Amino acid sequence: MTMLEHAQLLSETEDIQATLSAESGREPLPRTVRRYPLGAFDIEVEDCPPGWEEPAWWLHVLGRIRVFEGLKTNWDSYGAPAIAVRAMGETIKFLCDWLPPDAPAPDIVPLPDGNIQVEWHMEGFDLEIKISEHGPCGVFLYEHHSGEELDVPIRGDMTAIASGLHHFSWYR
Repeated sequence: MTMLEHAQLLSETEDIQATLSAESGREPLPRTVRRYPLGAFDIEVEDCPPGWEEPAWWLHVLGRIRVFEGLKTNWDSYGAPAIAVRAMGETIKFLCDWLPPDAPAPDIVPLPDGNIQVEWHMEGFDLEIKISEHGPCGVFLYEHHSGEELDVPIRGDMTAIASGLHHFSWYR
């Protein structure tokens, strides 16, 4: 779901709650929304369930994304484009969808094609997931002990991501 779709869904939910409240004569249920401004866009997280806590990796991820917003064309001195705003949003969406709250923060690096790479190098494995403005688009997994590697594009099938993450003790 894109940020715009999420915002539209929040708006539709508010309309439905208001209609139901008016019909039932009850006050709408309280909602707490946390907003995290990111220059080009804001991220909204609705408390669901109440008491939602930011995952341990959350502030690290937002900090890195904020840095990427400042990267202009030619940020690498080799003509790289600015990092795509939608790739930033897709990175946050991917991490929110896939990572447990207590997962270690990934390394997040800008790529010279305007995309973003999310990486973990631990427990004898290197896992790198490339994220474009359309979502995850590639996985690289390297196992240090055997020297085996997997380098595949993602075309809608997230099996390679699940397989890569399952190598880490914190994901099981």
